[in-house]
Amino acid sequence: MYGKNLDKLADILRAVMASDSLRMTDIAREMKGSYDSNLKKIKRFLYSCDIQSFEDALHRLCSDDAPFIICDPSIIERPEAVKTEYVGRVRPDKRGFCLMLFAAPFKGRALPVGMHSYSPATFDLENSSRNIEHIKGLDSVRSLIEDKPVIFDREFSYSSLLKDFIAEDQQFIVRLNQGNKVKIYDHLENEMELSIGCGETKIWKNLFYRNEIPVSVIGSWKEGYKGPIFLITNIEETENALSCYLQRMKIEETFRDLKSHLGIDKNMSLFKENMVKMMFIAMLAYTIALIVGEIIRANFSNKKKEKHFLDFLFSKNTDT
Repeated sequence: MYGKNLDKLADILRAVMASDSLRMTDIAREMKGSYDSNLKKIKRFLYSCDIQSFEDALHRLCSDDAPFIICDPSIIERPEAVKTEYVGRVRPDKRGFCLMLFAAPFKGRALPVGMHSYSPATFDLENSSRNIEHIKGLDSVRSLIEDKPVIFDREFSYSSLLKDFIAEDQQFIVRLNQGNKVKIYDHLENEMELSIGCGETKIWKNLFYRNEIPVSVIGSWKEGYKGPIFLITNIEETENALSCYLQRMKIEETFRDLKSHLGIDKNMSLFKENMVKMMFIAMLAYTIALIVGEIIRANFSNKKKEKHFLDFLFSKNTDT
């Protein structure tokens, strides 16, 4: 993505930040020049760049020293998009698609490093499934992950995915889905009872998920919480799994920012390819804003309590 395309991207990024929306019509209104020509400019730009160009641009902004990668799916609702082929019924009462986001921890947030989207509608079109799409998402960022552990919530606690991790020598930290009543066994094939009291943290090593996948388990029940959480992992420093997992909230903050400051839930692209490209544009804008915001915080912070730097950067009243 070079030359004129890079200039066009810069114009679009500025307009996305100003509009708080990922809807092309809203972005076009914030760009200099006539609305009609701006709308055509956005469409021509999307047509001229492939998805790999956007992925490469986002990857260049990533830091190699991130200690781990966080993965989290979020539903992007599109209730009115009954004729949009990539939109399906993600829940009995909701239409939309699932955005699987990968991000690296950065201060109080997480920097997006990749994404993957799917829905029941795309399962039918592409002869796919949720499990296959999870693997596709991981494959798209495999070169960035390298030897870093990836943190997942309980939606990813299932055998076929864990087997793939083992086969790929991928480090993982996954919250155990206790609702599935999965059995854990020791090395003598005795079923383990994972029991823990309030205020306690325990570690069990050399266990087997469903008596076939080698894992360690760490359990923690913090005071004030209704019950414990249990994590399964294959990282050597099992005691570090809990502190890493608790930083998963950073990606939830990032999703909130992407929706409230960049309007990713207002992405109304008819075709999946354009939707994906627009999502990458939002993530590029967010990453740049987050990095610049931290520079502002470091260089211009004072004793007065300022509003959050993201609110400052996305404010329509600023010239930044």
